[in-house]
Amino acid sequence: MRNNYKSKGRNKIRVIPIGGLGEIGKNITAIEYKEETIVIDCGITFPDSDMYGVDLVIPDITYLL
Repeated sequence: MRNNYKSKGRNKIRVIPIGGLGEIGKNITAIEYKEETIVIDCGITFPDSDMYGVDLVIPDITYLL
């Protein structure tokens, strides 16, 4: 019997955790479907005490660009 649920990658929903896993702040998750991307919870955090001159820490969005 043939499995009709296999779509060979055309209609898959991809959930991509880009940053912030296991951390407080810097959360960002992207959901991709076909040619569309939705970004959820793009968070920021404050720097650690050893990060002189940094006001905010943001997630790396290189993947999205």
